[in-house]
Amino acid sequence: MNKKIPIVYSLILILIFTALMPATPAQSTFRLFKFETETDVELGDITLFENPVSPGTSVEVDVNIKFKFEKPLLFPTFLIGSRIGNWIMFRDSKQNRTAEIELDVDFPDFCTAKLEKSKILIENFSTEFNAPVKIKLNVTIKEDAHALETGKIVVRANFTPNEKWSLNESRDVAEISVTTGYTSNITATLENTTIKITPTKTTYIPIDIKNDGNDDTLVDLKVVDIPKNWSISFIPDSIEIAAGGTETVELNVTSIKGFDNETIDLQFTPKLSKDNSYKGKTISLSLRLENDGSLKEGKSEIDITLLIVLLAVIIAAFIIIILIARKKYKE
Repeated sequence: MNKKIPIVYSLILILIFTALMPATPAQSTFRLFKFETETDVELGDITLFENPVSPGTSVEVDVNIKFKFEKPLLFPTFLIGSRIGNWIMFRDSKQNRTAEIELDVDFPDFCTAKLEKSKILIENFSTEFNAPVKIKLNVTIKEDAHALETGKIVVRANFTPNEKWSLNESRDVAEISVTTGYTSNITATLENTTIKITPTKTTYIPIDIKNDGNDDTLVDLKVVDIPKNWSISFIPDSIEIAAGGTETVELNVTSIKGFDNETIDLQFTPKLSKDNSYKGKTISLSLRLENDGSLKEGKSEIDITLLIVLLAVIIAAFIIIILIARKKYKE
């Protein structure tokens, strides 16, 4: 007689005894077998968060959840899914192998994160992972978030078995780092975009710059294509403006004599103060400069005066020459 047969019979008797045992409260804690479980949660395309995300922007990513159990060493494989096997695992011979996974998410203050579902069911789980259950995770950066804030979004998946089940609980987490982007939003305004100036005299033109971006901003100031022999410059040539603030800069203009009209282009380039590698969109402003005509009459007056002086010098010189000539003649 094969010596293994009694062992097999003994094992079958133990399994039958366990299966027939009533699930009374006193016996509900007794488990002949304990089944380890594994819950797995993974995030989809995390490259969506490799670059900073601008305030007001939403990003959606897949969340993949899987579940399986591990068969105890002495538990016969052929019993999995049978009435006896179900009784041993769930204390219910008609119980389907369906696991309920609870989900939650933690996120930093500068954003919101919402899962499509807080609970999912994984049906017909087995000793191997089946195709994952997919849900969506939506992440939105708040409008008032400052630039380059960094935090982690943590998704948790928890399996807590029914107290009658012979399955152990399990859990898993998935993390993703999120950084807020820089939003530059500056405006430059002039009281008038056409200004009359006096030639050769320095004119100071104030320009207001407002920063409606999401962080302190350094603005570089530039004059494009300065007319020949003119002197035009900003003082200062860059300025830092707090988020929500307004600063005034001066444009100093000294023209040449006798110009008609000129139009100059001004450029304003915003950069994040704490990291100048983050630049915003350059804005432009056109300014028309017109000759106020104040030197035209003055120029005529100066020319007449010079003519009179020159004529007087010539007459005086002529008189002196005549006097010298008469003196020599008498001698």
